[in-house]
Amino acid sequence: MHSKNVALFCLISLVGIPLAAPAASITYDFTGTISSVSGTYSAGGNAVGSAVTGTFTIDFAAENSLQSSGTIGSMTSAWASETYGGQNFNNAPLPSASVFTMTIDSAGNSYDTGPIGAEGYGSFINGYVAGASNSINEYVGVEQQFISADGSYVKTLLNLDGGIGTNAGSFPYDANGLPVFSNAIDSTGEIVTNVAGAGVGGGALEFNIQSITPVPLPATVWLMLSGVVGLGVLTRRRVA
Repeated sequence: MHSKNVALFCLISLVGIPLAAPAASITYDFTGTISSVSGTYSAGGNAVGSAVTGTFTIDFAAENSLQSSGTIGSMTSAWASETYGGQNFNNAPLPSASVFTMTIDSAGNSYDTGPIGAEGYGSFINGYVAGASNSINEYVGVEQQFISADGSYVKTLLNLDGGIGTNAGSFPYDANGLPVFSNAIDSTGEIVTNVAGAGVGGGALEFNIQSITPVPLPATVWLMLSGVVGLGVLTRRRVA
């Protein structure tokens, strides 16, 4: 094997990044302001105009290929990276990992959907292309946890609206299926608790997103990368 290929193989093996695909797990920080609050989320100091922060993580390696469709990052047709299961998802096997997760922090409170439970759990990343089935280019992340057999659930959502053109700048995601905040015309998020029946105990916290920033790789990873590069240089010299 050529020395350059050896070095590249070592890099991919150690970091866990497959060729022609994004890293297995990527986390983003976000900031925003509350646009609407109701029900159970009205307590705890949450108020319209208040600051919101949080994180969301994307892991395409967790998708169920039988439940997904299209090509991740496609800008010519819609695509979906999904994994779901449990009682409220037609009793499909429960997933062991998530494609999309989100945590929202507001007024000292932290919100998420909770752990994967037998009642039903799903996480999704969807890319929509403007055309017959969608009016705009759009990027949506959803995590949904059913909390009872009657269909009650907690759901978090990320929504980035883009333009209607066919050039890459009109899409709020890139060719790897990762969000491009600068291309989004409108960016929102929310957490919703929907209680079946009368809806007592439900509510929603909706917010406008002001920034999305990738979380830097840990220093230990960069140290590993530098070591692999050094290994590649050393191997090249020996071959020469």
